[in-house]
Amino acid sequence: MSPYANRHFHQWLFTEAEQGVFNWTEGEIVTSIAKENDMILRCHALVWHSQLGPWVEAKQDWTKDEMRAIITKHVSEVAGHWKGRCYAWDVVNEALNEDGTYRESIFYKVLGDEYIKLAFATAAKADPNAKLYYNDYNLESPSAKSEAAINIVKMLRKEGIKIDGIGMQAHFVAHSAPTLKEQVAVMQSYADAGVECALTELDVRIEMPVNDTNMAWQKEVYANVSLSFSFHLW
Repeated sequence: MSPYANRHFHQWLFTEAEQGVFNWTEGEIVTSIAKENDMILRCHALVWHSQLGPWVEAKQDWTKDEMRAIITKHVSEVAGHWKGRCYAWDVVNEALNEDGTYRESIFYKVLGDEYIKLAFATAAKADPNAKLYYNDYNLESPSAKSEAAINIVKMLRKEGIKIDGIGMQAHFVAHSAPTLKEQVAVMQSYADAGVECALTELDVRIEMPVNDTNMAWQKEVYANVSLSFSFHLW
């Protein structure tokens, strides 16, 4: 199988824009491109506070049972539809604030951290051979947020719920990106927690105007990202 991964987007807005009505069209286009080019699929994202079907947030008084049913139905249908075709799923995306507390999403407001457990347990049942990830940004250096991501791993493992990895989005700014040492340290912390880590997205922004200095910074950041994985693999 090709080592190249085609990131497959499954935002709720496009897969279940209306409650109980599922649309696979856009996702199947990406799937067909991956198949034609011998690429593997990393699939993103089953439960995310952003780009939801409008109906999810239109009602603010969901009961706990209703929200459990909504999450179970959505994850089961979407992960089940692509069962066996995604090597990994970003099951829950961006559930944390920068200080390590939970984001006050509609899911968290109704169910608390139970929604994370439910999403992972349901995904494991729907697509048992896929790797299951928690995915977020600003997880590329040790911080309260990276510790909170590790705590999600611990929480799920304590409940006997499958989680295989932590995904780092790596949205960097050239002059303030994590150092090589910081990136290696945080990857080691994830490995110590017993999970894989993956760079699920990568962009290195520079402030305008472009000049030799910020271009050099950008080059260094990309080099450090590559080196961090080399050190981690060693």
